[in-house]
Amino acid sequence: MAERVSLSSMLAKSQSQLPAKRMKDSFLEVHLPLGSEPELREKYLTYHNTVRFGRILEDLDSLAVLISYSHTYNSALKRSPLSIVTALVDKIDMRQQIIYPDCDIKFTGHVTWVGRSSIEAKMHMSQYRDGAYAPVLDATFVMVARDPTNKRYGCNSYAYIQSTRFICKNCVVPAF
Repeated sequence: MAERVSLSSMLAKSQSQLPAKRMKDSFLEVHLPLGSEPELREKYLTYHNTVRFGRILEDLDSLAVLISYSHTYNSALKRSPLSIVTALVDKIDMRQQIIYPDCDIKFTGHVTWVGRSSIEAKMHMSQYRDGAYAPVLDATFVMVARDPTNKRYGCNSYAYIQSTRFICKNCVVPAF
């Protein structure tokens, strides 16, 4: 516990001291080669040879945590003094009813909103079929940043471009 408390010295004194971040700073893409790696596929299959949806949810949760850490990343520190925890799964939209067990999966995601200590991460899952990736699901997770003493901690805000818009990978999204 003393080691965790010593991490408090690495924290900014206020949220205003944290550098503003852009959406593209937290963009991540992760590939899950179910189709091309049979050994990995085994870990994702049920007895009926269907994909374990709970395993996909675990991967989405891990990705949301990774996205949140990339948003709060400080290159001056060797490790993060923050703990990022899942507050809630806000929404999961199935765009396709079947997750094929023999097709590679691609997860992408980025931070879409930041509050005082909360971070909203939006993720997309697609599968490679017939020579292209097709959307399977969209998910929104809300994460919370905690300091080393388990109290809420301010997150990096967004960098606004021209005060009304911020940039997202290859697109311009209106600010809220």
